[in-house]
Amino acid sequence: MRDYAVPLAVAAGILAFAAWWTPDGDENDGTAASHEVCIVTNVVDGGTFDCEPLGRVRPILIDSLEVGEPGAEAATQYTTETLLGETVELERDVSDRGPYGRLLRYVWLDGRLWNAEIVAAGHAEVAVYPPDTKHEEQIRNAAR
Repeated sequence: MRDYAVPLAVAAGILAFAAWWTPDGDENDGTAASHEVCIVTNVVDGGTFDCEPLGRVRPILIDSLEVGEPGAEAATQYTTETLLGETVELERDVSDRGPYGRLLRYVWLDGRLWNAEIVAAGHAEVAVYPPDTKHEEQIRNAAR
């Protein structure tokens, strides 16, 4: 098991910076940072993970198979291999949380939109739930 104490301390410092930082060309209404930085500490399934210090995350615009469904194990393995222990940036669209209290976010890993990558890898499908559609075209293109 990885030791997350040092990365969490680093993430806390980055969060302080990210609280006021908005990347070029990204709109921020001033009520919240558009990007939040956290460390993935647990993977629940292909489309749900825990990210410290923010909480449970549900990536926007994707739907992966649920635990127990055929293919779900591969989706969970993909998410584990690509995200577990990684520092990611989470980008909010319009909605903050879904019906189960999870943060609804786009996931950026090393400058790449992970939501599109899991679709391109065949472990998730595009699932559109307006009004959260900012990166819909990019994720749809990954499905082709």
